Amino acid sequence: MLGAMLGFSSEISKIEKKCKLAYNKSDADSPNIIASLAESGDTHVCEITRLIQELNYVKNGYC
Repeated sequence: MLGAMLGFSSEISKIEKKCKLAYNKSDADSPNIIASLAESGDTHVCEITRLIQELNYVKNGYC
């Protein structure tokens, strides 16, 4: 069984990130999503709300 194992190494040259916060929602839905999340009062949820606003800003070509 050990003869079937293979070892290898690899060098990482680039790391990319992806954000998918309400990405499948229409632009018309964004204000409702943001308003609902903002009402929670939870600091983590408020930070997510801020990120959604930021991503929508970029998605709509303002950045």
